[in-house]
Amino acid sequence: GSTTTYTISCTNSGGTSSQSTTLTVNRPPVTVDLKYDPDLNGPAPASDGPVAAFSGVTGRISWSIRNADSCSQQGWTGLSNLSDGSNAQDTPQSTTYSLRCWQTNVSGSSVTDSVAVNVTNYSLSNGGDKSVLTSSSVSNSVTASLVSGPTSNITFSVSGLPTGVSFSFSAATCNPTCSTTLNMVASGSVAPGTYNITVFASGGRSTSFSLTVNSPFSYSLSNSGNISVARGSSGSNTIIVSKTSGTARNVTFSASGLPYQASASFSPSSCSPNNTCSSALTISTSAQTPAGNHTIT
Repeated sequence: GSTTTYTISCTNSGGTSSQSTTLTVNRPPVTVDLKYDPDLNGPAPASDGPVAAFSGVTGRISWSIRNADSCSQQGWTGLSNLSDGSNAQDTPQSTTYSLRCWQTNVSGSSVTDSVAVNVTNYSLSNGGDKSVLTSSSVSNSVTASLVSGPTSNITFSVSGLPTGVSFSFSAATCNPTCSTTLNMVASGSVAPGTYNITVFASGGRSTSFSLTVNSPFSYSLSNSGNISVARGSSGSNTIIVSKTSGTARNVTFSASGLPYQASASFSPSSCSPNNTCSSALTISTSAQTPAGNHTIT
């Protein structure tokens, strides 16, 4: 501030009298406001703190300064002026940023403001690739594992699901280390195929897996016709599997209706029809097998 002394003097026949007064004009005090926004591109406003942030996400530090001649900062860089400003700021771990400002040659004018940033670092994983038939459901586990820092609430979302697949999370939010289950329900109208599914969580984390949607497998069976064998000998028939829809699955063969002392074997014992596949059925009889017509299924 500045100090000025004013003096008033009065003179009459009796002499001269004077009176002085001192006027001191002080500068306005220093004000400092330091804030932190945990996500440069996020919707949350800057805060005085403590601020919850996630590692790997660029934030923003902002400041407002009034009536200061000089300033110094701690824990951050980029103080470009002594008024208002902001800078992008990476915060890989929990820290406290501070800003101190003062007036030159003014005792007691120093003012400090600080903002604490608590940084959570975690990883995201899932239970692996999944497959599902149309008109059925499947689930996958999603795990958020705390790596360092304090735990903080995270929110899940998902993308990449094909039209006709609905989803839900058993827990839409949680605090790492924690897990949720992604439940997926495929309607009958979903186009078969393999889809890349990505689960997102707060702080820019994501984990992906493939979801294969298959149509229900159906097929028909046919054979090469009736066979005739003599007692004690064997005969063969060709069993043909023809896929009618869906993704092929393994078909295992068995036979019923065999007469006394007769046995059946298949070669191979199972097959998977991409379009068709077949197996040789051999029926062996003994001398005690009764004669006659027998229906084998």
